[in-house]
This record gives sequence, structure tokens and C-alpha cells, in this order.
Amino acid sequence: MGPVKHRGVRADAQRVTQAPVAASSRAVAAPPEQASAPESAPVRTAWRASVPVAVVLLMCGWWLLVAPRLWGGREAGAVTGGVILTGLSILAIQPQRWVPRSAVWSAGAISVGAFGVALFAPTGWAGATTAASYVGAAWTVIAVAAAVVRDRRFVDFLALLLVAGVQVEVAESWLAWWGGGDPRQPIVGTFYWHDPFAAFLLPGTVVGLALWLRKRRATALFGLVGLVLGSIGLVYSTSRASDACFAAAVVLVGAMAARGGGLAAIRRFALAVLVAVAGIFAVAGPPFFPHRSLPFAGTAARAGGQSLGQNGGYRIDFWREALGVFGRHPLVGGGYHSLASESVGHDPSGWPLSPLAHNGYLQALSDGGLLLAVPFGIAVVALSWWTLSALLRAVRRRDDSVARFVLPLCLGAMLLHSAVDFDWSYAADFALAAVLAGAVAGQRWADRGPAPARASRARRSVVMAGVALCAVAAVAAWSGDLTQSLPIAHNNHLSGGRS
Repeated sequence: MGPVKHRGVRADAQRVTQAPVAASSRAVAAPPEQASAPESAPVRTAWRASVPVAVVLLMCGWWLLVAPRLWGGREAGAVTGGVILTGLSILAIQPQRWVPRSAVWSAGAISVGAFGVALFAPTGWAGATTAASYVGAAWTVIAVAAAVVRDRRFVDFLALLLVAGVQVEVAESWLAWWGGGDPRQPIVGTFYWHDPFAAFLLPGTVVGLALWLRKRRATALFGLVGLVLGSIGLVYSTSRASDACFAAAVVLVGAMAARGGGLAAIRRFALAVLVAVAGIFAVAGPPFFPHRSLPFAGTAARAGGQSLGQNGGYRIDFWREALGVFGRHPLVGGGYHSLASESVGHDPSGWPLSPLAHNGYLQALSDGGLLLAVPFGIAVVALSWWTLSALLRAVRRRDDSVARFVLPLCLGAMLLHSAVDFDWSYAADFALAAVLAGAVAGQRWADRGPAPARASRARRSVVMAGVALCAVAAVAAWSGDLTQSLPIAHNNHLSGGRS
């Protein structure tokens, strides 16, 4: 038995050693086309994987670089271009394969509710451009989240786009502000109003600081330039809420960097702050202006005309009016930007009137009632919880990365700021919040592990319905909505002598 076993082992060994020889001889004998065929498969796979992510990046580039220059997204074509690219991104990235079923259904419900308001609310189709903004924002979240799950490198490119958006917007605003000859006048950029302009700069400026702290060479310098320009825009915008959020975010980013990087990180953070402060002081005097002005002189001038307490009092009145409109139109709301006209005759005559609730959540409740506010509110609550969870997890793990700490911090700042202002009435700000929300949600889903490659027929149907609604939104938003700052109603006037 022993010799037989020995011969069997030896025979097996001979077969094993002869197999590579036979394989190599076949490879040599094969024609060149067949020998190179296996090498093309990884190329095709990489191409198929990168093109959908590139389409989503193109969509983000529109929302962050092009739409802000079109009156903050309110000019004709701004939302149309964005939702067209959003629909193409959905088709390319196939989010049903990468994001949870509940996220797809949520985006579909928000889209249907948004257009349902335009169909059934008292204002009718007059506010369809605003409905298109909701549709674009909802599916932008889904597309960005799917891209993050599919390719972790997406966040790095997104961070560069956020900083580039700040640089472009401040560059666009510089000549108009400088030409005014008075540095105490607020910088308003292409938004033409200081608060939404400052809200747009906030995330990209904080990301610029993070790139300076974490990256090297050209990328770090790119982030530092974004930090300096964004700081100038934020300070001279005279937006008090944005400045407060920005200061808190800078302190938190610096604290996290020092906790993880020690003395070297503290030195880089201090250098960034010094350069930013130097830039803030430098632009408000010679050679740009004949006389030097203090950085917060414009903010002080605004406070002299309207104190923080007065401003807060007005907002409380707007919030009461929004709740009143919802109470009278609980199902479908009063219609988009109908707050002022719907409040006439129902609220005390001494209250100020505005079509904007100065609160993005109450705006949805007033404009769209339960039809819009329920799906939108559920999505906001989920995003708020994920943001808080991501921040707490990053603090516990001492993880100050852009993906797991800085982007959730920026999203949290925007969610807080939108509770006291009307940022989301500007499509560029609404889309910016959606991009950040998609990045935060996508990182959460990516950390859970790979998503199933196949999706149910119902989920695919909802995604295709979302693409169709993006097409409807593109048509509805083509003319723009330059009357967003005015009440939209069948009787487009205010009674009772109030304005």
C-alpha cells in the first residue's frame, strides 16, 4: 500500500507541475486578439463604474457653480438645468441598487406632494417653479447618496466642488461690492440678498479649512484660498446668523484637528485663522477703498436700523402667520409663497407681512400643508438624526475627516440656519443642502456594507417615476420664478392697507 500511495502522490505532483506549462504554451499559441481580451474587461468595468459617478459630479457642479450665478437659482433656466442633470444622474447611477427602499419612496413622496400643492392649493400652478425645486432637491439627495455608496472617492471630488463654489461666488460679488465705494455695504453676490448669499458660502468655507488641515500641497492651498475668500464674504455679508454658525463650525473643526493631530495641527489651524483674519482686514481699506473700515462696521450699521431683538420679533410673527395659514388650509396649504396674502384679515394689523416664513420647515407647512410637510418633515427628521449621530460618532473616534465630521457639521449648520431664515427659497441654497444631505446619508449607508445589486420592480418603478417628475419640473421651471419675493395668489394684492 505504501508504494502505491507514493506513486499516486508523485503522479499528482507531475500533473500540477505540467498544468502551468500547458497553460503557458496555449497562451503563446493564442492569437494576439485573444491574449489581450482579458485585459479589456477591467477597463470596461472601470468605465462603467466611473461614468455614472461623473454624471452625478456634473449635476453637483451645476448646482454649486452655475445655479448660484443665475440669481441664486431664481433666474430662468437655473432649476431647469439642474433637474435635467438630476434626472440624468438618476438614470446613470441607478440608486435603487445602492440606497435603501425607504429613501427612494421618501423622494417619490416629496416629489408627488410638491406638485400636488401646485395642482390643488389656492395658488394653483403659479408656484410650480418652487415645486420643481423640491423635486430637484429630493432626487439630488438620492443621486449623491448613491454615488457615495458606489465610490468612496466621490466625497473628495465633492469637497473640491464645494470650495470652488465659494471661490466663484466671492469672485462674482467682488466687483459690485468694490465699485460701491463703501465697505460697510453688505456683499450680496449673485443672490442679491445678504442672508442666502452667506448661507451658500458657509459649508464651502468650512470645508476649505478642513482641506488645509488635512491635505498637502496644491489641495491644501486650494482650501486655504477658499477659507480666506469665504471668510471675507461671510463677514462682509452682515448676516449675523451665518457668522455665528461659521464661528462655531471653525472652533469645532479646530478642536477636532487639535485633538487628533496635536501641536502640528494647532499650528496649521492658527496659521489659517491668521491668514483669514488678515484678509478680512486687508480688503476693507487702501488700496481697495480710500478709507479703512472695521470688518463688522456693516453689521453694526444694520443692527442700528434693526436690532437683533426686533429682527427676532419679526420672525416670530412670521412663524405665527405660517401656523395660522396651515390651520386654515391643513391639507394642501395656502400655496407657494402665499403667506402674506393668506394672512390678510386673519392676523393682527400690527404684524409684518412677508410671503416668506423665514423658516424652511414652517414654509413647507404653510405652503403645502400636510401633503408636502409630512414627507418633507420625515426626511428632515431622519437627516437631522443621522447628522447628530455622525458627529457624535466622529467625536468618539477622533475622526476629523471631511466625510465623517466636516460634511455632517456643515449640514447641521445649514439645517439650523434654515430654521431662522428663508435660504431654501433660493434653489441654489436648497440644492446645496440636498448635496450635503446626500453625502451624509450616503456615508451612513456605505458604512453598513454593500447594498443588494438587484432591486424590486416597485422600487425601479418609483425611480423611473422620479425621472419623469424631473422632466415635468424642467418644463415647469423654464421661465424661472423672479416673483418669489412677492405673494403669489389669484388675487395678487394685499387688502387692509398693509404691505
